[in-house]
Amino acid sequence: MGFNWLVINPIQQSGFSGSLYSIKDYYAIDARMFDPAGEKPEDQLRAMVAAVHGAGMRLMLDLVINHTAFDSPLVR
Repeated sequence: MGFNWLVINPIQQSGFSGSLYSIKDYYAIDARMFDPAGEKPEDQLRAMVAAVHGAGMRLMLDLVINHTAFDSPLVR
C-alpha cells in the first residue's frame, strides 16, 4: 500500500487515570506497553525500532506534551 511510517500511541508513563494521553513521567516508559515476561522495556523498544527500520519504515511516537497528568511532578 506504500506506507513508509508507523505511528504509535504514547509510551511514556501514564498518570492516575491510566490514559495514554495523560502523562505522569515523560522520561519513563509505561510498563503496560511491553511484555512483562520479556526483556527490559528499553530493550524491547530498541528491538521494535530495529524491526520497523528493517522493514524499510520509519517510526513516529505520539508525544502529548499538552496533556500532563494531575499527579505528575511537573504540575506541582
